[in-house]
Amino acid sequence: MKLKKVVNIFLFALVFGIGFASCSSDDDDNNPKPDINLVAGTWKFTELTADVEAVDSLLTDSVTHYIDSMKVAVKRTYVFELDGTYENNPGDEGEVIKGKYKVDGDKIIFDDKTDSAIAYTFKTDTLKASEDVKARVAEALEIDPDSIAKAVKVEIFSRVSR
Repeated sequence: MKLKKVVNIFLFALVFGIGFASCSSDDDDNNPKPDINLVAGTWKFTELTADVEAVDSLLTDSVTHYIDSMKVAVKRTYVFELDGTYENNPGDEGEVIKGKYKVDGDKIIFDDKTDSAIAYTFKTDTLKASEDVKARVAEALEIDPDSIAKAVKVEIFSRVSR
């Protein structure tokens, strides 16, 4: 009888221990946190490009030309610190914006102080700030927005220091 109790207690402890072991949080290793080191540093504006698709080549050229003529802060720099803070400095063309950011894959997500309509992505030493300007371009050129499939203004920044 005593042996049966000891075996039952042993089996209970074994099953109970296995149950707890299977509930450990080892899933965290499968989703590594993005490395903020990849974006940390100073980035300087280098180029404005347009990503355009329209119903014909003449309209594509007109939309591209309009986007190329849009005002950008050519002296703009971004400084991303390792502590998750950033500084958006437009040079002599506006106010410096400071806030927090995080990295999600190849995307940079800013706090509410930076325009959320702009998508920020990075790859190695290139940072792109992409903004859908289709509605603005269609209104300015007085054309039907449906004749433009895509009109994206892309500001490109290069890393100048880490």
